[in-house]
Amino acid sequence: GVAAIGAAIALSGAGFLLHNRPPARIFMGDVGSGFLGFTVAGLPLLLAASPADVDRARLPVVAAALVWPFLFDAAFTFIRRLVRGENVFEAHRSHLYQRLVITGASHAQVSALYAGWALISSGLGLVWLWWWPGAGLVLLGWAVLSAVGMIAAVRTREHRP
Repeated sequence: GVAAIGAAIALSGAGFLLHNRPPARIFMGDVGSGFLGFTVAGLPLLLAASPADVDRARLPVVAAALVWPFLFDAAFTFIRRLVRGENVFEAHRSHLYQRLVITGASHAQVSALYAGWALISSGLGLVWLWWWPGAGLVLLGWAVLSAVGMIAAVRTREHRP
């Protein structure tokens, strides 16, 4: 059942992406992306309750690795806005991915960057799930270095002449 839900989400997401490529004909919005995020976050919890050949306690970490770029971007942006005294409930364009587009990167380039980032993160999460020696340190190192690298890349692009 969990695999069927996951497959349905993946296939519907692929269908959405076909219509969301520039020029976009549809837009997911906050409600759609919130629902999608909630569903993706809930799948590991459903899987943890079912029989499996893996350590179920590791599944939430693997799920977080799958969406690491988006989790990090959202958390970093929220904290950054909070520290700056901005109203975190107002619309804004200060997510890292938005700041990259503002500096001249195309939507396709930013999407490819985030897709690659998510692919590497989820691959490392799966390696860690299967208990490969040292994979936990590699996953943690990747999470930190990729986050710091993204912040540095955005700031460098924003401050170039």
